[in-house]
Amino acid sequence: SMEAIFMWVVPPWDEGFGADRWLDLTGLKNRALLMRALATEYVTYTGWGSDDLSPFPLVEWDMWLFSEHWLAFYMHVVFGPVALLIGPLQLWPSFRRSRPVLHRWLGRLYLLCQALSLPAGMYLSRFEYAGLEAMYGFFGMGGTTLACSLMAYRCIRKGDVAQHREWMVRSYWVMWSSVVLFRLAILLWIPFEVRRTGGELPADFRAPYVVCVYLSWSLALLAADVYLSATRPAP
Repeated sequence: SMEAIFMWVVPPWDEGFGADRWLDLTGLKNRALLMRALATEYVTYTGWGSDDLSPFPLVEWDMWLFSEHWLAFYMHVVFGPVALLIGPLQLWPSFRRSRPVLHRWLGRLYLLCQALSLPAGMYLSRFEYAGLEAMYGFFGMGGTTLACSLMAYRCIRKGDVAQHREWMVRSYWVMWSSVVLFRLAILLWIPFEVRRTGGELPADFRAPYVVCVYLSWSLALLAADVYLSATRPAP
């Protein structure tokens, strides 16, 4: 259940193994107790904390979708995570400086994985649970990531390292948010929002789900540009 997940992440530190004394010394115990309290309040407010996934119709729909379009599914879920794992290493300055040859080869692998994973995901979105609105959102998600990566490739081919880095930051931020924050929003924000507006799951799942599709990549692109503007050296 949702509460059990939080309890596993933030266990009852008062029990055994000397954890209580260690956490008191580091000041982490209060944070652990706060997280447990927030988890309990979330479950109480949203009414979702059981192992029943029926409030999330997307689960059953995706199981059908993946069984019907298994090739696109495997291309999406195999190559996408590889790109996600490569990205942080590529953006690590000391790694780029110390291993430039490996950096270039990993960059090619990053582009290849995106070229296989993202179009597959965009193809799957044609059969999306939430219809055309969500499909266009997923096309924006995959298309924006690919466009940023292609711009990064174009810049490095021209020898413009600074612009190459900026486009790669955009590419990875959009991709990471589209995968990680998108799913966290489905699990955590949608039940909260439906409860706040007086709705019920699964009947009112669709509208906030479509919102998550669009915001997961558009806000990430905005955040990336805010970060780049704040960290860009003055001319």
